[in-house]
Amino acid sequence: RLSVGTMDEEAGKDAAIEAEKQRLQMAAVLYRALRSAEDDLANARPPTRAQLAEACHSKLQYDFPIVNAAELNALTEEMAGEIAEGTAPGSFTYPVTSALINAAVEGACKPAPGAGSAPGISGKSRKADDRDREDAGAGGAGTEPAVDGEPAVDGGAVCIAYQRLCATTLVHFTSRVLAM
Repeated sequence: RLSVGTMDEEAGKDAAIEAEKQRLQMAAVLYRALRSAEDDLANARPPTRAQLAEACHSKLQYDFPIVNAAELNALTEEMAGEIAEGTAPGSFTYPVTSALINAAVEGACKPAPGAGSAPGISGKSRKADDRDREDAGAGGAGTEPAVDGEPAVDGGAVCIAYQRLCATTLVHFTSRVLAM
């Protein structure tokens, strides 16, 4: 004959066994999902220059864009290609907008991290408080964090890419005006 205490112990053991089965099933599902994500990442193709340029152009339409040097360089090269091809003014893939100009000029004027102050859009040197607020990632000109053990990207490369974009945008805009 079983006592109440023995039945409680049996029920507790069954519950513990069931909980352990569920934990193992969850771990198996998680393992398969991680393995699948790892395989997807290994088989993923890097984005094309046009995809990077499109993403960059889209990001630069908003305040405080977070872009990297590769995206900026891709946009610069794509815009330069449009200029070289003599694309008709109405058919530019990457239109010059005021938001694009503002972001490019602001990024180009931002000093590399640790380089001191530089003039902003107004041409006046910014105060330390303004720089500190902006260095929190605004404009993407700060040092980018390391990803998966790769070294962090130099913020100076982003600034140079913004400067190249400024120059290309000026030529792009001028070519559009001349084509009218």
